[in-house]
Amino acid sequence: MTADYAGMAGSMQERYRLGYIGLPARCKDKCVHLGWALPIFRFLTMPQQQPALNESEAVRAASAVVNSGQSARYFDNYLDCTSSAVPAEADIIFIDGVNGMSPMVGNHRKPTEKLLRRLLSLPHQPAIVQLHWIDWCACLRSCFNEQPLRAHRHRNGSCYTAEGLRQSYEVATRREEQQDWAALARYYQLSVLSMRRAFHPLANGSGLPSAYGGSNPDDPSSLTSDGLHPKACRGSWQRCRYVLLIASLVNTFFADVMADRFGQPQPGEGEDPLPVSFKPFFTRASEHSVPIERCFGWGGTDRRVQPATIHVEGWRQSSLDTALSFDPPAWCVDGQRHQRLSAQGQASTACPKPKPGFTAFAPGSQAVFELPVSPDSHYITSSRASHVKWNATLSLEFLSSYEGMGIAVVSCDHGCECDPVTLDGHRTAATGVHADEGSSLISIWERATWAVVLHDPICAVRIVLQNRTHSGRTKFKIGSMTLRWAAAVRT
Repeated sequence: MTADYAGMAGSMQERYRLGYIGLPARCKDKCVHLGWALPIFRFLTMPQQQPALNESEAVRAASAVVNSGQSARYFDNYLDCTSSAVPAEADIIFIDGVNGMSPMVGNHRKPTEKLLRRLLSLPHQPAIVQLHWIDWCACLRSCFNEQPLRAHRHRNGSCYTAEGLRQSYEVATRREEQQDWAALARYYQLSVLSMRRAFHPLANGSGLPSAYGGSNPDDPSSLTSDGLHPKACRGSWQRCRYVLLIASLVNTFFADVMADRFGQPQPGEGEDPLPVSFKPFFTRASEHSVPIERCFGWGGTDRRVQPATIHVEGWRQSSLDTALSFDPPAWCVDGQRHQRLSAQGQASTACPKPKPGFTAFAPGSQAVFELPVSPDSHYITSSRASHVKWNATLSLEFLSSYEGMGIAVVSCDHGCECDPVTLDGHRTAATGVHADEGSSLISIWERATWAVVLHDPICAVRIVLQNRTHSGRTKFKIGSMTLRWAAAVRT
């Protein structure tokens, strides 16, 4: 759910549903990207695992895998419009990227648990598997101060020295075992898999080399493109060593479950068995109902609709995370993010990653969105005559990055009332969980939520890019907007 490492089908941040046999919906064969989700899906739906699948092709076709991940997104951001991001009929849900995203610190505790409870309460009462990803180039503060970018540490090989591997192991252990993910996993009886325990040389007893090199098959530097993301398979399973290792880890776990090697988990004393009818671990109250939501966005994995715009100046929908203009450089071809500029004799240049959204670069750029409160406008119009107002919240997901981001002001234009909100897209290095842990220079989707009072069938929201910045540039990107209902209040 939390990242784009699964591959499976389509480019990252595009939602696809892949059936047991055949191609995914909305996709031709050329857009099937190999990832660890596909071997797991095939293993779980093999006839010897599910004999009933032999009965008919219709039964086979009922199985599906859905890529719901969106890169650089906090896990608890899925509280916004959960039903548009996660299939209600899910039987198994993977949460990957937990290690890299570190969502269980500070203010993320309660919303993370709230989302877990919501997922566990879906109609099929799905199993949730935490797949702890490993950042091979995570390091302590002294290392970070010298080399702040993970990609640089990966390229110069410092991550894969004995000292580099020791630091990545220490950071990964802390994130997995000393944060609240472990406590929630025990409380809600979640399955937890760790790539650190499976693949790191300090965990598997192979010891630490002075340095890797040559064609050593145990060299972790050959697994990823930047210390974190698996190397692209380029359409061939033979090139997917890391992807297949991850799939083997998960499939071995499922094979053990099918062989009943773990036994049946028992509820703790005084606890009801799942689904989650017992009290929450962090929060004080359980969520009894999901509020009415209106979900808007510009692409991505969520099934959101684009909001209507009545005024646009300087903003444009964009699919890539370009830094200075809406369009990527001419040499950046879809699916070839590291194409070499051999004709000009220049070095290989990384092209922008896919990050769909609504973007502006020039100060003064503004847009006004009309967000429909309800398809039943007659009810709201008649209520308006009775002076009925609705308390609601508006959430806006925006890109926060360490480089080139600006400041925008969001306000209610008409049809609703709210205080103006200032959003700063610039972020400094993310603070480590522990005092001596290295920070991270990352780009991530942040979410801001504030109160709105609705009184018309349409709530118009204005966003203006400011002529001030903390980064030296003024780029701003919106990923999604969510209007959420609260109780009606008569005034």
